[in-house]
Amino acid sequence: MHYKSFLRAALGLLFLASPGALALAGEQDERENTVVEEGPQWVRLRNYKDIVRGSALDFSGQGLQHAPAGRYGWLKARQGAFEFEKRPGRPCRFYGINLCFTANYPTHEVADRLTDRLIRLGYNTIRIHHHDDTWNRGDAEMQDRLDYLLAQAMHKGLYVTTDMYVSRRVTWKELGVDREGEVGMDLFKSLVGCYEPAFENWCQFARRFMEHRNPYTGRMYKDEPGMPLISLINEGELFMGFDSKAGEPIIQQAYREFTGSDERLEAWKGRFEDFQDHLEHRIAERCTAFLRQIGCRALLTNDNNGFRHGEGEAATPLYDYVDNHFYIDHPQFLEQSWRLPSRCDNRNPVTYGGPEMFRKGYAKGFSKPYTITEWNFSGPGRYRGLGGILTGARAAVQDWDGLWRFAYAHSADALEDNEAHYPGYFDVSTDPLSQASDRASICLFLRGDAQSEDQLMMDQQTGVLRLATDRTCGIFAPGGRHEAGVLRAEISGAPATVCLSSLDGRELSRSRHMLLSHITDVQGNGTVYADAERKVLLSWGRGTLIERGRAEISLRLAKPRGLKVYELDTSGRRVGSVPCRRTAEGISFEVSTDSPEGRGRIYYEIAK
Repeated sequence: MHYKSFLRAALGLLFLASPGALALAGEQDERENTVVEEGPQWVRLRNYKDIVRGSALDFSGQGLQHAPAGRYGWLKARQGAFEFEKRPGRPCRFYGINLCFTANYPTHEVADRLTDRLIRLGYNTIRIHHHDDTWNRGDAEMQDRLDYLLAQAMHKGLYVTTDMYVSRRVTWKELGVDREGEVGMDLFKSLVGCYEPAFENWCQFARRFMEHRNPYTGRMYKDEPGMPLISLINEGELFMGFDSKAGEPIIQQAYREFTGSDERLEAWKGRFEDFQDHLEHRIAERCTAFLRQIGCRALLTNDNNGFRHGEGEAATPLYDYVDNHFYIDHPQFLEQSWRLPSRCDNRNPVTYGGPEMFRKGYAKGFSKPYTITEWNFSGPGRYRGLGGILTGARAAVQDWDGLWRFAYAHSADALEDNEAHYPGYFDVSTDPLSQASDRASICLFLRGDAQSEDQLMMDQQTGVLRLATDRTCGIFAPGGRHEAGVLRAEISGAPATVCLSSLDGRELSRSRHMLLSHITDVQGNGTVYADAERKVLLSWGRGTLIERGRAEISLRLAKPRGLKVYELDTSGRRVGSVPCRRTAEGISFEVSTDSPEGRGRIYYEIAK
C-alpha cells in the first residue's frame, strides 16, 4: 500500500475524491436522514456478555488455551514462528483482544468474571492498551487492580502483551524544557528517537513497570513468561500526527543534524523517509538494549503501523517479531477528531479482496513471526460479520502468528451487562455481531481449521464469499442460494454471513455437535445517518437491534439421525427449538434473526 494511502487510513482522516463531495457536510440538512429503529426492518437483540458454562458458545473445552500461561517457559521466535522453550518444534498461535483505558482496571470481582468470560469466548491472549497513564500516576488501588487482572488472566491461560509507551502523559518540564503543558502523545514517540531526555523518560517508565512485582504472582513483569511479547512504542512512526511535529524545534534540529543541511523537515519531502527510518533504528536499538540490560526476556518489536515489514526492510532485522495494524471502515471524522459526524466507506471488502496486507507475501517472511495487535472491521460498517471469516482464513493460510482484535472494551463500564450499551466503532463487548464474527476467526486461525488458499473463494463481481474446510464452513452473500462444503444457504431479507463449525472435533460431515451463526447487521436503536447508504453517521442509538433476515439451511451429513436444532441466546442458553427436516443428504431447517416470539437471535446449536 502506498505510504500516503496508509497514512490516510491510519489517521482516520477523510480525503474526498471530488470537489462536489466537499459539500456533503453542508448538504446534510437538505437530505433525508436514515434512522435505524425497532420495527419492520429491525428487531431487538439482547446482548449478554457472560457465556453459560458448558453451552455451545463455551469454547473453553476446545483446547485453545493452556493454563497457567507460561507453563511451558519463555516464548521463542524460531524459523518464522513462535514456540515455547519447553515445547520445541511445536509452533503456536495467539488470538485475543485489546483492553483499553479503564477496562484494564476492573474490580477484583469483575476481573474474575471477565477472565472466565474471555476463556469461554475462546481467546488465549489479551493486550493491555492505553493503560500506561493510569498506571504511571502511582495510585496503589489502580495498580493493584491491574496486577490482579493480569494474574487472573495468566492463571487461566491468557498470555499478555503490551507496549512500553501508548498515551502516558508527559510534561515539558519533565523533559527539562521550560515550557508549560504536556508533550503531545505523537510528538513524544518521535522524541524518544532523537531527544535524550525523552529517551530517558521512556526508560524510567519501562524500568518501573517491568521491575514492578505483581503481588499475586510474586514475579516482576520482566521475569513473567506469561507476558512474552512487548512492543516498544505503539504506532510510533514519524508520519503519525506529523502536524504536531513539523513545528517542533527539537524535531527540526534533529532533522538538520541528520541531513547536515538547513533543509526543513516536511511530510514526504526531501529525506523524510530516511529520517523516519533513522528514528526507528535508534528507538529499536536503544530501547531494546535498555530492556535487555534490566533483564527483560520477552520478545520485542516496534513499528506496528508502518509499511516496510518485509525481509530486511527498514528496522525489521532488529525485531524479534514483526507487528502491524489494520482496519476496515475505520471512522473518518468530518469536523473534529473523534467527534461525530463520522464517515465510513461501508463497502463490501469481498469486491476488492480486502486490505493490501491480505495479499500473499505482503509482510510475513521466513525469519520473523508476524502478528497483528490491532485489527477490526469497524462499526457501524455493515460488513463486520464477514470480517471473522475473511481475517481468520487469510491469517491462517498465510501462517501469521498472532491476532488481537481492537478492542474488547474501552471502559470498565463496557465490561458489564447494560441494555443501554450500543455497538460503537470498535468494542466487541457491546457488539454481538463482532463477537459472533470472532468465533469464526478463532476456529479458522487459532484452532487451525483453515489450511490452504483454495478453501476461501471470493467473487469480486458478486461480492459473495464462500469458505469450505473440514471443520468450519461459511458464506457471506447479499442474497440468493450458495454452497460451501457441507453447508448450503438460501439467504433472503438482508445480506448475511452464515457460519457452521464443528464443536466435537469431528469433520462437519460426521459431527454430532455443531454451532451455526446467522449474522445480518447490528445497530443501536435510534442510530441516525445522513444518507441512505449509511456512510455518514450523525448520532449513535441505544441498545442493540439486529436487521431482519432469513436463510434456508441445508447440511450434507453422513449421520443425521437424532440431530436437533436449538435456538441460543447470546449467552449460549437454549431458548427454543427449531423445526428440522430430514433430507436425502442430511437435514434442513430455516433460521431467521427474528424468532416467532419476537426476539432477535444469531446462534443455533445442532446436537443429538
